[in-house]
Amino acid sequence: MTEVSRVLDDRHRGVSSHPALTLAAGRRPDTRRHPQEAPAWSSLNCSVLYTDVAAFSAPCRTEADRRLVRDRLYAMLRAAFERSGVSWAACYHEDRGDGVLVIVPPDVPTRAVADPLLAVLAAELRRHNRRATESVRIGLRAALHVGPVTRDAEGLNGDAIIHTARMLDAPPLREALRASGADLAFMTSEHVFTTALSSDTGLLDPTTFTRVSFRVKESQITAWMHVAGHQAIIAAPQPALPPPSTATPPPITRFDGQVHIDGDLVIGSKFVDRP
Repeated sequence: MTEVSRVLDDRHRGVSSHPALTLAAGRRPDTRRHPQEAPAWSSLNCSVLYTDVAAFSAPCRTEADRRLVRDRLYAMLRAAFERSGVSWAACYHEDRGDGVLVIVPPDVPTRAVADPLLAVLAAELRRHNRRATESVRIGLRAALHVGPVTRDAEGLNGDAIIHTARMLDAPPLREALRASGADLAFMTSEHVFTTALSSDTGLLDPTTFTRVSFRVKESQITAWMHVAGHQAIIAAPQPALPPPSTATPPPITRFDGQVHIDGDLVIGSKFVDRP
């Protein structure tokens, strides 16, 4: 029996599997969405790692270059996660075109998402860039925060994601990556640095982090920044203000009453106020 014969036969028997015939018969197919069951970590404190390739749409890159950059980025992220003992498959990851948003379940310590993972990722980037031409070089920005993340049928939601995205877009992080020419520039929230990284004895040296404060949109954010292969950025000292003068100020001359000015000659009642 052909497909057409089967459908017509079903229709004669009052059964239809073809959407067009179902509508023609006056019955609408069931188009109600069945929300995907929320994962176990939904609404719990998760680590949020957000990455972004700098200058992804630069004129020097072709479509083939961008495909290669994306492929290499995913390969390096998977390798860094697995070599750090964090299961890539157990995490939720969302493609963002020029980067990746990764939600790490709450049973994974946030410290593990930074150390050794970031050090391993920096090594992977360095290995790639050493052999890469400018068109496929990867300069990566990354940001890390922790907080409740909710996933529903429409996607992800949570202040932790917003905060991480704003750190990723922070002017100090962009400028640090551009000025240093480093492979990786990373920013973490003050909470994560204080609770998980400030006393770290692993591959990330806490003394290489710089505390920065900046404003993105309506948020004033304080965070800690690390540039792979570089020491902490020390702000140039501001010039000291000159000491207050101890010299006696000059007397103040004022005129009272009617004053006449004729060339360089001033005629009138003059008083001198001395301090």
